[in-house]
Amino acid sequence: QLVWAKLTSGKDDVLLVTHLGKSVRFSEKEAKSQGRDTIGVHGVKLAKGDFVVGMESFNSEKPVGDILVVSQKGVGKRTAISQFPRQRRGGQGVKAIQITSKTGNLVSALLIEEKAVDQIILNSSQGQVIKLPLSSVPRLSRATQGVILMRFSEPGDKIAAVAKLEKS
Repeated sequence: QLVWAKLTSGKDDVLLVTHLGKSVRFSEKEAKSQGRDTIGVHGVKLAKGDFVVGMESFNSEKPVGDILVVSQKGVGKRTAISQFPRQRRGGQGVKAIQITSKTGNLVSALLIEEKAVDQIILNSSQGQVIKLPLSSVPRLSRATQGVILMRFSEPGDKIAAVAKLEKS
C-alpha cells in the first residue's frame, strides 16, 4: 500500500530502505513518469516478508547529510549518504545496517542534515518516549549494527516511530 509520497526535482537520487536492512540508491530518471492508473516500476526487489520502511530523495550531485536508521530493539546509527552506492533500481541492494537478534529489523530510515536537525524522538509501542540530541547518535559505516539509542522499561517493547526535530 502507498504510505507516503515526496516531491523531487527530476534530477534527484532516491534511496529506499527495507525492514530487513537492505537499501537501493538510484537516479529518479530510472523511474519514468507514468499515468495515475498504472502500476509503476520496481524500486527495490523485496525478499519474502520484507517491505520498505523509508524513502528519501536528495540532490545527486551534492548529497548532503546522513541516513539515520533505527531498529525495533532501539539500536541505531547515522551513515553518510556517500556510503550508499548508486545502483540500478529493482535490485536487492546493499546493507544499510547489520541485522542481528540484538538489533531486530529496521523500523525507520530518515535523511538527517546536521545543519537543520538537532534532536530525534523515539516512540515505543508501549508508549515510552525519549528525545535524544543528534550528537549522541554515532556516524558509522553501512554494514555495522549501530548502538543502543533506547532501552525499554517493558519486556517485549519495541520502537514504533522515529521523528526528527528541526532546529528553531
